[in-house]
Amino acid sequence: MLWDPSLFPKLPKNLLASVHREVCSIRSGSWGSLLGKRARIYERGWNAICDYHMKLMAEMSGRGWNFNRSWADYSFRGRHSPKIAETFRNDYTVRDPLYSAEEIAAQEVALGKWKEKHGITE
Repeated sequence: MLWDPSLFPKLPKNLLASVHREVCSIRSGSWGSLLGKRARIYERGWNAICDYHMKLMAEMSGRGWNFNRSWADYSFRGRHSPKIAETFRNDYTVRDPLYSAEEIAAQEVALGKWKEKHGITE
């Protein structure tokens, strides 16, 4: 699940890591395959997913995590994928937030339930 960036500080480390893996997957081989659960980020374009990833990695860095710094390059798609073509970098129109206020509230409820289920009290 791609959580709203405003919730990154509230995510437990395993959920944050899961989001990072998901975004790396989107940026690598699966970019361009319109999977339903990812459609919102795809419709915003390449720069949108990269901006989202930069916010995620900033949160991770703030928690002392290390990750492959190559992901900070907007054209990077992973070790086994060619860099994204420059033309894809011009398709982004800034539209914040990614989710509506109602969707963010629903994500906060879901996060609370997830934490309760897993015994996380932080």
